[in-house]
Amino acid sequence: MPAVYGAMDKWHQLGGPNSFLGVPVEDETVFSENGRISVFHGGSIVWWPDVGAFAIGEMFIHYTGLNCFHDTSGVGPDEPHAVLGISVPSMPDRSFRTVIHGDVDGGDTRPEVIELCRGQPKGMAISYSLMEHDSGNPEQYRDAMRGVASAATGAVAEAVQLVPEIGPILAPAAGPLLALLNPTISDALVCLGWR
Repeated sequence: MPAVYGAMDKWHQLGGPNSFLGVPVEDETVFSENGRISVFHGGSIVWWPDVGAFAIGEMFIHYTGLNCFHDTSGVGPDEPHAVLGISVPSMPDRSFRTVIHGDVDGGDTRPEVIELCRGQPKGMAISYSLMEHDSGNPEQYRDAMRGVASAATGAVAEAVQLVPEIGPILAPAAGPLLALLNPTISDALVCLGWR
């Protein structure tokens, strides 16, 4: 069974293996800001020196729509849509585009439910970009941005090689790792290009 150290008391308080957390699936590891994390079958226990230990079960992250506070000053009706991206370790990166909402005025609400993620929040990153549809096809820049991301990957991998002492050690892994990130990087560039 994986080792649980700092979270052991909290885990036992909750009922140990009979709690909603279940049994540990990984050894306790270092977490951000001098913290520690123990991952269990049904959740995690995170500990920080200034906060203590607390348990986190599965999380459900949903996009629930948009609220328009005012009209834009452009020509024609407002036709907003959103692009959302989510990255969670051990899950494939995903991106979503909402429907294109027609004729939206200040004070309007457009409900829409999209489930972005269900599971452990460990290392989750969410990106969101709201855009106006007036500029045409929201997918038109994706291939160009993928090419830019691919070219940038090679340049970054070469630059890693030049870092004193650790560069030669990290460089062989940098290229393949960045290649895996290309879809995420290109989606981020697409979002920037649409603004």
